[in-house]
Amino acid sequence: MAVVCLATVYNIRKRISSGSSLRHKAGAGRPRTLRNSIKKSLAAHIQHNPHMSLRSLASNLDPNVSHETVRRGLKDMSYSKPYPTLAPMLNEMHYVYRVKWARKYKYPVKDWAKTIFVDEMSIWLARGRIRMWTKGGKKDYVEQQNIPPKSTFGRLFHLWEFFHSVYLRKT
Repeated sequence: MAVVCLATVYNIRKRISSGSSLRHKAGAGRPRTLRNSIKKSLAAHIQHNPHMSLRSLASNLDPNVSHETVRRGLKDMSYSKPYPTLAPMLNEMHYVYRVKWARKYKYPVKDWAKTIFVDEMSIWLARGRIRMWTKGGKKDYVEQQNIPPKSTFGRLFHLWEFFHSVYLRKT
């Protein structure tokens, strides 16, 4: 059971008797800070430099607009700032090509004794990942962005590991 203030009941009764509508009056409340014109200029700033921070976007728009207001406006416009993916995602054609390669180089079990498996991995120490504003939350592949060369990210270490069937046999 809902509890309603007596003054609210009297106001509703007064509106009904006077013939006015019970709908909420349009324009009631505080007007929005980010008007459509400001949102358009915000989108233009992001297209020009998608790496800008919220605070720099807010200072470029209007000194009276806070960065939190800009964040809410960007969220309403479906913008997000995710970390980019570090490798391209595999699509259906990649899976088809992998199966085709595996069938082409399918060896008999006795030939696997002559095979060495090599695993390679690269590790960046203190690598900073650069985020950028994207529409609809899609993550771009890192090489498609205007990112400084990898040498500015820190040191890179390469690790190699190999396995041979002789080492894998049970003793």
